[in-house]
Amino acid sequence: MLPERRRRAMRGEGFTLVELLVVIGIIALLAGILIPTVTTVMKKADTSHAKADLQRIVSAWESYYREYGAWPVGESGQLFENGGGA
Repeated sequence: MLPERRRRAMRGEGFTLVELLVVIGIIALLAGILIPTVTTVMKKADTSHAKADLQRIVSAWESYYREYGAWPVGESGQLFENGGGA
């Protein structure tokens, strides 16, 4: 048995095509499971980041109002320069 292994190793035999295809298939399967999970986590992180940013903006506006007793306005005297809410 041992001489057979030595002969195979000396001939430089590598992996068979089937073995390589099985490994590639396993990697593709794992990637297929992992990518949607990572995407979902990143979307949740973006949503959380946006909520935190909005809370900081609201806090800054409230702080300004407490400090000066009025809401900040633009040069035209309106709360929003274009007259709208966005």
